[in-house]
Amino acid sequence: MPLLYTAGDNIYYSRERESIMERRYRALRVISTIYKIIGGIVAISTLLLIIGNCLMFVLGGVSSAAIMNDLDIGGSMLAGGFGGFLVGALVALVLIIYGGGIALTFYAAGEGIQLFIDIEENTRQTNLFLRQRAQPERPVPPPAQ
Repeated sequence: MPLLYTAGDNIYYSRERESIMERRYRALRVISTIYKIIGGIVAISTLLLIIGNCLMFVLGGVSSAAIMNDLDIGGSMLAGGFGGFLVGALVALVLIIYGGGIALTFYAAGEGIQLFIDIEENTRQTNLFLRQRAQPERPVPPPAQ
């Protein structure tokens, strides 16, 4: 973020003067990043669980139908696979809501911490700018007679 400085009535942005502004709250920045990473890990884990769960229920339905056919109890492979898919889809929906909510909560917590840090930096930067602007100009001495 470039800093503002003034020269007369003109406002300038300067990247060179950015070094004046110290970066505070390193620990909070690290915590924010950790929360965002945990949110990403939870989101990826949720997707992998959903895929594995759907496969497990479909294959479980098909295999249970095959076992019922072998034992002459009845049940078709199509019905077993479709039933497994329906149950897998319901479980996947629950996983999406639960896992997605947790992932979003972690990521939002990281973004919230970063937001507070950015607000503090912006407030401090505005304070510096207003202090510079409020300094009285030096009076120009009258010409010598």
